[in-house]
Amino acid sequence: MLVFQPRVHLETKRVSLVNGRKFIRRLIIDLPGAEPSNTRLDLALLGNPTNWDALSESNNPFGHKPLSDLGAPWLRGSQCEWIPPSEGQGLRLSGGFELGKPFMDAPSRLLLRLRYNHPLAMLANVGGVIGGEQGLTYSLDADKGLIPLRDGESTSELSRASLYSLGQGPNAVFLQPKGGQ
Repeated sequence: MLVFQPRVHLETKRVSLVNGRKFIRRLIIDLPGAEPSNTRLDLALLGNPTNWDALSESNNPFGHKPLSDLGAPWLRGSQCEWIPPSEGQGLRLSGGFELGKPFMDAPSRLLLRLRYNHPLAMLANVGGVIGGEQGLTYSLDADKGLIPLRDGESTSELSRASLYSLGQGPNAVFLQPKGGQ
């Protein structure tokens, strides 16, 4: 399973406004061994866009907004490309949270669920879905980084997020790399 497990990365940026707070600038998901014709990825994404006004208010010292479903806007601004040969093989899905495109504020925290269905994983007898039926769940924090959550730690907040199936039907475009291999 470890060979096929998605790799999740985030890029952060510190802003000099209001005590130098950090936000998540970009989310990157690598799908080892993936090819557009035989890969399916289910993705759910929640986040708390940073509320700069709330950060300066004393009654809300953390400045957290409730988590919002960010899957659709993130996917619309994402791109798919081949993972460079020096980093392995497969597909890389990446997208940013640039202000105003379409995000009014960038998130400081994300919750991510991935269900990666890969035929080679099935042939290797690890099951077709990496991470089981619930998939893999991650908490991403601009200050703390990436925290993989175990089955018992899965957050119920993700159950209200839309689950997007990529690689089949009308969403097949999301797993089509730009350019050749």
